Amino acid sequence: MKEKRDKHNKPHKMGRKGYYGKRKEWEEEDTKLAAEGKENPWEQFPGHLRPYLRARSGKATSESGNITFSSPLVAEVADKVKRIAAQASDGSFTGGRENDVLTEALENPEHRGRVRGM
Repeated sequence: MKEKRDKHNKPHKMGRKGYYGKRKEWEEEDTKLAAEGKENPWEQFPGHLRPYLRARSGKATSESGNITFSSPLVAEVADKVKRIAAQASDGSFTGGRENDVLTEALENPEHRGRVRGM
C-alpha cells in the first residue's frame, strides 16, 4: 500500500467537488479576469491540460496573475507541458490519442481500458 501512496505525488486541490464542481468556479474566475482586462495566465495551457494543472494550483492565482502550484513536481510538469505544446505547435511532436501532451509530460502511459466480451 505504501508503494501506491508514494506514486501519488501530484495531488489535486479540489476537495469533494471534483473537476465538474470546480469548472463553474474556474469559469467565474476567467470571466472576472476578462472583465478587469487582465491577461488570463491559464491561456498558455491548451485543452485538457488546463483543468489538470488548475486543479493542482494555489488559490492566489487569479489575484496576482501568477500561477503557483501545490508542489515542485507539478511545476515541473507544467514546464514540460509548455515545452511539449511548443513542439506540437511547430510539428516536431506528433502525439496521438494515447500519447498526448499531458501523457508525455507526466511520463505515464495512458490506461487503454478494456473491452469485455459477452
